[in-house]
Parts: sequence; structure tokens; C-alpha cells
Amino acid sequence: MGLSELALLQLLHCTKQELNKYWYEIFTKLKVENTYLAIKKELQMGH
Repeated sequence: MGLSELALLQLLHCTKQELNKYWYEIFTKLKVENTYLAIKKELQMGH
């Protein structure tokens, strides 16, 4: 979506630490290292 970290924090109503935890959990689940690879993998999986 191209949102900044600040925009994500405001949209999700969470702290920076919580956001980092969410990213860590997503990356771990998908076995990727960054947002680009997470999105690419999700698109390949048809989500």
C-alpha cells in the first residue's frame, strides 16, 4: 500500500514495538526476511 511506518502505527493503533512484533511474526511464518519478499510470496500463493 506504500504506507509509512507512522501511517501504519496510526492505522493499527499500536506502538512501534508492537508493529515490529507483528512484522517478525509475519516474516517468521512466511520464512522471509523483508516486506518485499513477504508480499511476493503471498502473491505467488494466491492471497
